[in-house]
Amino acid sequence: MGLIEEAIDVYERLRSRIYHISIENGVEFTLEFEARYFHHMAGFQHLTDQRGIASPKVGAERFYKMVKNGRIAEETLAKSSNYNQVAERLGSFRHIEDMLGEAESRVIVEFDSAKAGSKVIAKYFLYKRLGNIGNITYYMLFIGCSKNGGEYYPATFVTEHSGRYTDGQNMLDCRISWEDKKF
Repeated sequence: MGLIEEAIDVYERLRSRIYHISIENGVEFTLEFEARYFHHMAGFQHLTDQRGIASPKVGAERFYKMVKNGRIAEETLAKSSNYNQVAERLGSFRHIEDMLGEAESRVIVEFDSAKAGSKVIAKYFLYKRLGNIGNITYYMLFIGCSKNGGEYYPATFVTEHSGRYTDGQNMLDCRISWEDKKF
């Protein structure tokens, strides 16, 4: 099974649940993974030498369905000079499930993009850190919030080999639970 198929399998499992997150600061919200978020989470916008992939004319939701149904092949994506960045994300999607596993105490980060020197627009992020000094990887699920605060959504997923996103950020405890969606 290729990276795309593995990532789709993980994403389909994520899509089958509603996640409930309660933060120690009193904020509570639900998080759902919709087809339209996959494109950005996978990093396809970085494949700028393939315009139809980086910015699909069919829209993000239909693009997801095309990838899921095998109509956009991994070989096509791999032709991009930026594919290695996307491949790392796709190969790491399984960590998103780990971050969202039911737990009474997890760390969620109240994200300040200026402290990270980042263009990511998000309210919070969950992360998982693996490795040892000199060989550390952070896997981060960024959570966006609508302007009125009524909707939280998976904004993007990032793999990073430094602590630039966690350094100086406000760390909070949270509780995560989930339920299966009723289709």
